[in-house]
Amino acid sequence: MPNKYGEKDWLDTALPLLNSLEIVDLDADGEILYYALVEGTEENREALRKAGVTPTEIKDATGDEGQIDLTHFIWKFAKWFNGDKFVREKPFDDM
Repeated sequence: MPNKYGEKDWLDTALPLLNSLEIVDLDADGEILYYALVEGTEENREALRKAGVTPTEIKDATGDEGQIDLTHFIWKFAKWFNGDKFVREKPFDDM
């Protein structure tokens, strides 16, 4: 699926941009990522915009202290967070 930048597979662009952001705080329990915060710097906002996150999504995900919670929109780019980075595929579940 092409994005506004013309890449055939925009996830090849979006996920590395999102994973380049330094997460300053997170809460997860192995199944649920409750929040993953990055600083609300202009550099981080620009990386998010380049990844395809809209300014409205960024604004809606910005807390009172100015940090941006990636969980508000990250799941349109990734299926899973492995504790270090966001990935396309969720590891398969034990059956």
